[in-house]
Amino acid sequence: MIRYNFVDFFRLVAAFFILLVHTKYGDLSAEHVSYLRLSARWAVPFFFICSGFFLGKKIQKNKGIPLFTIENNLKKLISILIVASIVYMPINIILHYFYFDISNILTGTFIHLWFVGSLIFGYIFFWYMHKINKANFVPIIAILIIFGALFFDSYDNLIKISLNYELPRFLLCIPLMQLGIFFSKNEKLTRKINISLLVLTVFLGFTIQYFEAYIFNVNFGYSLFNHELLIGTIIVAISVFLIAIKIRIKDNSISRLGLKYSLWIYLYHPFIYVLIDKVNQYLLSIEVFNKIQVINPIICFILTLTFAVLLNKYLEKFYKLTNGEF
Repeated sequence: MIRYNFVDFFRLVAAFFILLVHTKYGDLSAEHVSYLRLSARWAVPFFFICSGFFLGKKIQKNKGIPLFTIENNLKKLISILIVASIVYMPINIILHYFYFDISNILTGTFIHLWFVGSLIFGYIFFWYMHKINKANFVPIIAILIIFGALFFDSYDNLIKISLNYELPRFLLCIPLMQLGIFFSKNEKLTRKINISLLVLTVFLGFTIQYFEAYIFNVNFGYSLFNHELLIGTIIVAISVFLIAIKIRIKDNSISRLGLKYSLWIYLYHPFIYVLIDKVNQYLLSIEVFNKIQVINPIICFILTLTFAVLLNKYLEKFYKLTNGEF
């Protein structure tokens, strides 16, 4: 299989952008924090599209999805969900987040682990639809879910109601992985798209996203802070992904880091944020340290990546355990 090194490069970039969502920024204004969070919303859809793209390669090779083709994916993801859920129990207790209900079986015990459960569901869904020879219905289901997710997250404000976004968010694996499968099957077509046009589309997507958020804020009082998925978000994620598969680069240290550690960074960066937050509590009396919090994502990214590399080097078995590798 062709090695998409630029995709791996962007995995690391996307992992960093996810860190923008989960941190405190000191005395930075709420408006600026909201725009930083918005700028990062493309990252999770990007990871879903990547998963769908490589699943699409397996579908083409095997003319379907025999269970053995996704067995390793499922084994790793289920292992990650179990191990990470156990690992996060002490953090839940420290942060007073701890609770348990039946949904934790699918979404894990910490707020960001829903992504892992969603991926598991996505692989099983696509396998099942191919198994019962109903894969031709998937694009219709995907379209319904993406419109539903957009509506439940933000566009429900148009009719002045507030709907719960958790289930539509969990189901986003279906439309976004389907996009990846589509791009995989039609890679020759996507290669004809001009790179400059895609770069322009990235900026257009961000502009549309910020405009959507602004309109909802001004007309409906809906905070910029609350948006997770907007039309512009999807445009950015698709455009970045297409750039990543179109540009071929040689294997390099950044792409290798992205391939090996991007998921681990996503999974365990909250630990580093808890540590940073505890340190900051002792330093906030010094004004300069309150201002330095604006670079918390950079500090967290460097520390998390460094910790992952060192853990893999000196405690390889434990690293593999936390990364779903037995």
